[in-house]
Amino acid sequence: MCAIDEVIAQLQLQLQEQQSQQSDAAKSVQEYDALCRELQLAKDHEQALRQALFSALASLEEVEKRLLAATSKAFQTEEEVDRLKALVDQLQAQIQRNQAVMVTLTKRITMYAQTTLVQDEAEMSIGQEINMEEVRDMCWDLSDWIKQLLGIQLPSNEEFIDQLSDGRILCALANYLEDFEDETRQRIADGLDTASSTSGSKTKGTAPRKISPHCEKAMKVAPNAWKESVRSHHRIPKYGYEPPELEKQINEFVKERQVVYCPFDTQAVKGTPGAAKNLEAFITWCRTLGISDPDVFSVNDVAHQQDIRRVLYGIMDVARRTRRVRVPRLVWLERLRYMKKHKPIKDDAMDAAVWKIREESMNQPRFPIKRLGENKYMFGEDAKPVVLRMAAKNIMVRVGGGWETLPRYLESRFKADEKMEEAEANYEVMRTDYRQGPSEIRAVNGDLMNFLTTRADLELYLHDFEEAQ
Repeated sequence: MCAIDEVIAQLQLQLQEQQSQQSDAAKSVQEYDALCRELQLAKDHEQALRQALFSALASLEEVEKRLLAATSKAFQTEEEVDRLKALVDQLQAQIQRNQAVMVTLTKRITMYAQTTLVQDEAEMSIGQEINMEEVRDMCWDLSDWIKQLLGIQLPSNEEFIDQLSDGRILCALANYLEDFEDETRQRIADGLDTASSTSGSKTKGTAPRKISPHCEKAMKVAPNAWKESVRSHHRIPKYGYEPPELEKQINEFVKERQVVYCPFDTQAVKGTPGAAKNLEAFITWCRTLGISDPDVFSVNDVAHQQDIRRVLYGIMDVARRTRRVRVPRLVWLERLRYMKKHKPIKDDAMDAAVWKIREESMNQPRFPIKRLGENKYMFGEDAKPVVLRMAAKNIMVRVGGGWETLPRYLESRFKADEKMEEAEANYEVMRTDYRQGPSEIRAVNGDLMNFLTTRADLELYLHDFEEAQ
């Protein structure tokens, strides 16, 4: 028990240290923001003083002219000359005071500028290794994923992050995924979640689901996402999946966690407190998925694009904690590596060849296959049975009065995702760069970042990946 108490005490100390570090970081951000505001005020004050100085110099010039005129004219009285001289002295004293204030302000501005420059250089030194090709590839993948799910238009380059800065799209995505998870749980309870079923939630004999008010808000941002004709294409049927042990724990957590919707302001505008509140709500929701610091990005990472890569990695981690719904191509490629391989019928060359073609497919989802008898199969839901035969180099399918190859037949009915091969090539380059480069990837603020898979599974993932080469 003493050892356990010591461990608990150590963990509490570590927690207190982490909380202290987070508090210090928050204070640093607040102090930095305060310095920026003070710098702007100082610059404004400097400009006002410059204008006052120029005005005083102009007044002095006018007084000197009047003094010269008074001296040169005999009718000017000595009292007038003395008054003008006193006025000149006052103006000169005022100019000297303004110049002293300007010197002080200049020193403070220089100090603040140097502080800002040091911080900017530190951030650049940490983030200078960011591969912009990697950022563009992930922007393209995630933008395409969100566009498919929500039925909205988004740019496919770095401007994609700017579109997320008001938080409305991120919160709508969160509520859509939560609603999908809620529907999945009901389908499982109703016995509708099978390896071949991709039909929607409106199934005969089942009670209609209640939609959360937060989803009704999300519909204002993405009205097409909840249409059954669109939603049914987002569902992925159940499939055999054997990830490493640590990732299984995450999968179990996803199944048992509480469904929590994300409140947000549908009218929020970029750069306003409402937008920051939306982003905070999304970040809070991410934590309910089991994503913790430093894998959860900050408000400034999105609102001010302080760390684009961290935002992309964070959204990828959100996608990894979903089920039965389409995911970004990177996440799908990760899952393909752990999918169970079908065991063909023993000594049946036809069955082995058919399943080999299917397992080479990178489609999301892979097309379903059902063997009806010797050389007789059905590909897809509600499809007509077809007769196959083995040829010298291909499997042939009976179509009408003729024959065509099985790959061509499947391509015509299950169109391949043309972007999947490009995504695989892009992410293979990223993995290669990671293995050949530094063992750590750090965020702009210095935090050790996640890499292309769940944090708990990182070492196993890379080790397994290297063994497969």
